[in-house]
Amino acid sequence: MTSKMLTARIGVVCLALLMAAASASAATRYDNGLWWNGSEFVAESRHVIDGFFTDDQPDDTAVIIDLDGQYVIPPYAEAHNHNLQNPWLAGRFSEAYVEAGIFYAMMMCGSSQTRDATIDALAATPLEVVLVDACITSSDGHPVRMALQPSHEGAPTPEPEDIYDRSLIIMDSVADIEDKWPLITPSDAGVVKIILVHSEDDSRRGDEEFFGVNGLEHEVALKLVPFLQDKGLRVAAHAESAADFAVAVEAGVDFIAHVPGYHWWDGHDEHSYRLDEKVVARAADQGTYVITTTSVVDLFSGQDAEKRQRVQELQAENLASLRAAGVPVLMGSDRFDANILVEYDYLAELGVFDEQELLNMLTRDTARAIFPGRRIGELSAGHEASFLVLSDNPLQVRSALKTPVLRVVKGGRL
Repeated sequence: MTSKMLTARIGVVCLALLMAAASASAATRYDNGLWWNGSEFVAESRHVIDGFFTDDQPDDTAVIIDLDGQYVIPPYAEAHNHNLQNPWLAGRFSEAYVEAGIFYAMMMCGSSQTRDATIDALAATPLEVVLVDACITSSDGHPVRMALQPSHEGAPTPEPEDIYDRSLIIMDSVADIEDKWPLITPSDAGVVKIILVHSEDDSRRGDEEFFGVNGLEHEVALKLVPFLQDKGLRVAAHAESAADFAVAVEAGVDFIAHVPGYHWWDGHDEHSYRLDEKVVARAADQGTYVITTTSVVDLFSGQDAEKRQRVQELQAENLASLRAAGVPVLMGSDRFDANILVEYDYLAELGVFDEQELLNMLTRDTARAIFPGRRIGELSAGHEASFLVLSDNPLQVRSALKTPVLRVVKGGRL
């Protein structure tokens, strides 16, 4: 069999031929591509054998694909969402993830009750998803209020006993940590999420207005995090206020799931959400990952233009503080209504990170944090051959990120 030359800038019929040829060969050579190396696009060829980039030359049975001067980047990663975390959601949203080029993701409030069925649903897709093993909150904590709503029109309204210590693990005291550890069934992913919401404000406890939107007590969080880490789990913390962020850092969490300030509760202003420099420095020293989710601000109604501007200014200030200290920042949207590219655009609007930093956050840093130890997020020898081909330079034409012309998934499959 002699090598076959095909081009990536092609129509549907040619794409089908390309896919058939590439799937029949263990080796592919990609010519005339502009490959992202973390700092610039470089005109080179790349060789793929058995799903990995290699410096070895494929033999004459390789498929040769001409990329026609187009731009090649690693696939996108989403560090915080919820729209693939149960079987129904996985079936509904997985195709959109693939179409957008988001091949890696972490779903931030999973349940062991539906994990196996969700994994089965995702197995039919090329997506690689970490399903958080458990979501731990207080009996009056977030997301209890959401969980007590009917799942769809006509469905019964759940009772607390339907969700407590089932889809959500409830810990109201330090004693609950040992007692309820058996309720957590770790997966290979090994990530657990804890909830902190204005943990500095004791007046919210016992107030019906805040039922279902609070979180763990300080003392519980500080004891729980090292307990879980000693069991081999990584811990992510939902944090809303600057005080929550500080508790999460003191506890030593692996991920902080939000940059504080996206939602200002009534009676609070910038002071409640501005990050303390000493706390940020400690987060940097510990290597604590912080996930952005800044664009969530657009989901809160009743926010006038003046307040939105203040929120954005604070978000930019907090992100600049994290960036200056060297805190590893990951990209996550927490948006059911959108995807990570909306977060990318929002972060670009804030102007804290340059286009190069944003592209690396989207395609390299976030994926590697979700899947530590995996050789992903880089288009060089020894790394998994998964990538996207764009028609234009995304550093100059940001909209090109939204319309990949070719997708190559794990295993080097088109």
